[in-house]
Amino acid sequence: HEIGVHAYYHKALKGLTPKETLTEIRKTAYQIATITGQPPRVFRAAYGALSPISLEVLKRTKLKHVDWSHDTLDWKKAEEGKTLNGKKIAQNIKAGDVVLFHDGAMGRQAGQAGQRGINILRALPAIIEGSRQKGFEFEPVEKQFQKGQRLKYRIRTIGKYAKARLDGLKNKIRRRK
Repeated sequence: HEIGVHAYYHKALKGLTPKETLTEIRKTAYQIATITGQPPRVFRAAYGALSPISLEVLKRTKLKHVDWSHDTLDWKKAEEGKTLNGKKIAQNIKAGDVVLFHDGAMGRQAGQAGQRGINILRALPAIIEGSRQKGFEFEPVEKQFQKGQRLKYRIRTIGKYAKARLDGLKNKIRRRK
């Protein structure tokens, strides 16, 4: 298991200033290091949204961005009062997937935070068993590329980085005009 930075207030980084972005990341990293005794090494952007600023901040903080490739939509199930089907999730996981879960909630979904955690805890044994039956192993997400990592995951991550860099170039062009 590996604990990483997400964001302190779960804000989409796209609209934040460099200072706000750095605060979101550093404040969370500090809390994790204080509680665990270990500084975090990985980061995943809230809503999966990167920005040119967030890429620069990640370089400064030396955190490695890790994205997901399989969304369980657990947040949506909790919002609808439904449970997760661990067997079905395990059936849909492919080699090298990074599986997305949400164990907390904020804002309008804050009431579902407990349900999300319960859903995950109940589904996890079936997910683990089903994944192991398929011959999968569990690895820390910090690795550059997991064994058998899906091309879909790589392309999606490369695309997010490219979009964030392109947005940065567009902003520079606008400022020059």
